[in-house]
Amino acid sequence: MRFLLALLMLVYNVYAKNQDHWVLHDMLFPVLKPLFVSGLFGAFPVVTMWIFYFTYRRFWIYLITNIVLDFMFAVFPIHYLMQDVLGIYTLHTITPWQRFMLFVLESIIIYGYFKWQEGVMKQKGKNK
Repeated sequence: MRFLLALLMLVYNVYAKNQDHWVLHDMLFPVLKPLFVSGLFGAFPVVTMWIFYFTYRRFWIYLITNIVLDFMFAVFPIHYLMQDVLGIYTLHTITPWQRFMLFVLESIIIYGYFKWQEGVMKQKGKNK
């Protein structure tokens, strides 16, 4: 799961960098300047794993929990804190609401992927 989350965030980071979604003013690792490293290795993937762990097989609880936490990260209060208060980044060509929708879509992709994997594993078990 960690690999999938990191891969999705990496793909999003590369896409966002190419589309000039944001400008980073403070970086945890200056060597990795183009990437939003805290999004790759920080709270976002960790929180996603915990939500998935506690809500898997209850899609609507999973989705609602993700919607609430994605809103908090992408719109308010975390976005406000990181952009307006701390000045870590500035959004350029994407709005907080568009970023929120991307995060929700990402959570649906993650859930769908694991449902698909669960079906593949069950099928392998039946074939033995």
